[in-house]
Amino acid sequence: DGQPQTASPLEAGRNEAILIFMQDTWAHVSKESGCSYFRTEDNCDENVKVTFSMSIPLKEPKAKSASPGTLLDPFIFATNGFYHGDFLVGKNARGWEVHIKNQAPTEAFDTSLYSVTNADDASVQSNGLYFLNENGLPWAMEVGMQWLHPLEGVDITDAYGSFADFAQSSGKQKPTWFNDYSISNVVVRGEQ
Repeated sequence: DGQPQTASPLEAGRNEAILIFMQDTWAHVSKESGCSYFRTEDNCDENVKVTFSMSIPLKEPKAKSASPGTLLDPFIFATNGFYHGDFLVGKNARGWEVHIKNQAPTEAFDTSLYSVTNADDASVQSNGLYFLNENGLPWAMEVGMQWLHPLEGVDITDAYGSFADFAQSSGKQKPTWFNDYSISNVVVRGEQ
């Protein structure tokens, strides 16, 4: 709500600078009656947005041209105390992360999760392939514009006919995939 936070966003006990924007989305929004997910079900949380900004002071100034292209690696992670699936029962849930395609996980990632039986992940760490399925589709993506979320339970390739070509070509084909959507498979009501 526009209130500055005074606590450090750095995850404690890490060598990498892992900045936590929010530990639990539901702490910032109210779940509507009959809704199980945030903004991916028709008529659920249509006009709710979670916005934030963060300033990160550096010890030494760095020119943008001298910075690595992947300076920021946005990702989601599981929070302890919540059910995330049978594969995490008895494990530290924080060890589960989902990053953008081919972005390596952080030091907090539990590498034993690469060998979960019947998992859909086709990561091959030695080839620099991370967080993708056997068809080369990503587990997460960063969309730099407003778009229509696929309905909960709808495969993104059913919602966006050109997405597979875009993802499998690493963005070289179908760069405007987000304009090719099936109206019956996306959330269209409310503010997107």
